[in-house]
Amino acid sequence: KDGKTYIGFWKQVAAPVNFELWLQILDQNGNKLLGTDGTMLSNQIPMSTYAAIETTVVDSSDNFYIGVTGTGAGTPLLVFKINSQGTSVWPNGINAGEGYLPKILPLSNGDIIVGNLPSTQAQMRVQRYNAAGQPVWANPVNIVSNDTTKRTSPGDIYELANNEIEIIFHKLATSQISYL
Repeated sequence: KDGKTYIGFWKQVAAPVNFELWLQILDQNGNKLLGTDGTMLSNQIPMSTYAAIETTVVDSSDNFYIGVTGTGAGTPLLVFKINSQGTSVWPNGINAGEGYLPKILPLSNGDIIVGNLPSTQAQMRVQRYNAAGQPVWANPVNIVSNDTTKRTSPGDIYELANNEIEIIFHKLATSQISYL
């Protein structure tokens, strides 16, 4: 609502780090607000020699969320929250478990829902976090495919009335084919 543009990106650096997670914010006129190169969010995410898919979203209070997965072995899915001034609210990110293809839904009360495709299970994992980045639910909700040969992956998440959410998900047949 404030007209800013948030850009999360991987910056390639020397091994063994390989990639750092960076942020730039542009004002309504396209001026860089975080210096020429932006600001580094993390150089602690285990990265191989390639980058992975990420997701970004802005909430109604102009907080920017970025969900990323490293490409190194045993890498967790991390979610970072950055305010509209570019300050990281969760400097180390919140660990949403091992997984890929993060989806983030900011809720109207300031909480967020994070869904992801676990790396080793045939089920999608969903967790709710409060504004401080703490889990709200005692355990993540696992959504299991009715076809055990197919893994489930979040497509999108919607907030409904009465503190409910709706999850649209894919059953992955291959890396190129999925079914809603």
